[in-house]
Amino acid sequence: MCHFILLPLSYSGHQIIIISIILFCGSYRLCFQYVDGANEPFITNHTEKVLSKLKPNDEILILGILLQPIFFIDLVNNPDNTPFHLKCTKDMIIFNSKVNARWLSEIKLIPSPLVVNTSFIIDIILDENGGFNISFNEHTLFKINKRESLENVNLLDIYGNITLKSVRILHMTKDEDNSSKRTLIIGIAITLVLVIISGLGIFYILRRHCIRSKSKKKANSDQESINESLESSRSKQTAKSNISYITGNSFLS
Repeated sequence: MCHFILLPLSYSGHQIIIISIILFCGSYRLCFQYVDGANEPFITNHTEKVLSKLKPNDEILILGILLQPIFFIDLVNNPDNTPFHLKCTKDMIIFNSKVNARWLSEIKLIPSPLVVNTSFIIDIILDENGGFNISFNEHTLFKINKRESLENVNLLDIYGNITLKSVRILHMTKDEDNSSKRTLIIGIAITLVLVIISGLGIFYILRRHCIRSKSKKKANSDQESINESLESSRSKQTAKSNISYITGNSFLS
């Protein structure tokens, strides 16, 4: 953007026109954002680096208070490419993308569900196809299909007449990895407990079996001893009877 300022000055009877050119670069945009049709800068101008590539199931969670019904959310590759541009106006939620410094056609999504001077939660979740599932205050939900790749997104811009409370970029792949690790650890612990319980059960069964076997052997041994005693006693009685019988016969003879 350029502004030309013409200043006519007199010097030696000749008029000299000094042209002053003021260039407003991208750094100007970072300092001030203007409301459409107004001469007041936005209250909030938040820029956050996206440190990891956005992938399916990643989530962007934005909490704030709407002071005036105008704000924007951008996912930016570079100044000429903005794959995700969400605009909230008084009447409508609008989505667009900028490719090679050219804005594509706007997509009007839904009437704005947000109310001035109230808190809001905006939840943006990337789906498996590279699209977006967006909810406002956990109630209104709509889907935006993929237009441009998000692989090179490195900035999240939030600007408008809002009070920003919190911005979080949740990379679900890391959480899932941690969850998988926790699940694996819990599974191993449960397996070890089951193995220990099974081992104790088997030990108890074997111990009982050994005790019963010993008891049986002892009972059999005792029974054999009793039987031997009875047999010995019977043998002695038989021998005594035979001796008495022989002695009696000898006496009679």
